[in-house]
Amino acid sequence: GIALLGPELFGQSHSELGSNPQRCHRPQAKLAFVLGGLSVCMRFTSIAAWVPVGLIIAFRRGKGTSRDSTKLYNWRNTLHTLIGLCATYGFIGVILGCFIDRWFYGFWAIPSLG
Repeated sequence: GIALLGPELFGQSHSELGSNPQRCHRPQAKLAFVLGGLSVCMRFTSIAAWVPVGLIIAFRRGKGTSRDSTKLYNWRNTLHTLIGLCATYGFIGVILGCFIDRWFYGFWAIPSLG
């Protein structure tokens, strides 16, 4: 899953993202966080790997595209990335994992609750 986040983690040209780079999220990043949510559903301690990845991506998005160093940090873009990409798609992965458990075991099994 983390391999799908290469461009977000290691930088990419903002011209590739279109006119508003802070609002679009690549489908690969969405899939990566769904897979991350599934991994958290399987083993809760994997959240220790996904939280820093989400924070790195969010803080990079908050810096913006301006080369002007006097521009203030954009907290709106950071929060949009944390909630719109990381939390939303990670939660979808956890819910998907719960439904898979329900389908295979016949009851709701939530491994992170013990």
